[in-house]
Order: sequence, then C-alpha cells, then structure tokens
Amino acid sequence: MRQDALPVVLALFKHDIDCFGRLQQQWIINLGILHLNIDAMTKRLEAAAITAETRTEWAFGAGCFARICDPKGNPIELWEPAAATD
Repeated sequence: MRQDALPVVLALFKHDIDCFGRLQQQWIINLGILHLNIDAMTKRLEAAAITAETRTEWAFGAGCFARICDPKGNPIELWEPAAATD
C-alpha cells in the first residue's frame, strides 16, 4: 500500500525491544514527510514548543528520522526518505 508516494509499512518487533523508549511500547506511528526536509520540520516543531529528537543511529540508510511524543508520551516518528535527501 502507498500513500502520497511513500510506502506504508507494518513491521513486527520483538517483545523486549526498547527502541521506542519503553518496553511496554510495542508499536510506533511513522509519518513520512515529502515537502520539508527533516531539519526544516524540526525547526517548525521547536518554534511551536514541540521537542523533536533526532539520532543518526535511527537512519539505517533509509533516510533521516526525528521523534516527537504525543501528550501521553507515545512516540511518533517523522521520516524523510533517503531518496528525498539525495
């Protein structure tokens, strides 16, 4: 399935993985961004008082990633695909 030219991915993770910030978190929403690069997006978020965290180890060659949290602390990942950064 594709949405606005970006793939929609459902990936399964081990039950004890902690890459989402806490062990009880078994899923994450990942939103692709097409019209802004990740740096511009994080600047807009920070201007709106929303903290965006970036880490180079999240990339895996797939592009750039930033993470924000919803009001309950659930992580939401923003993804700029590698093709958009070339």
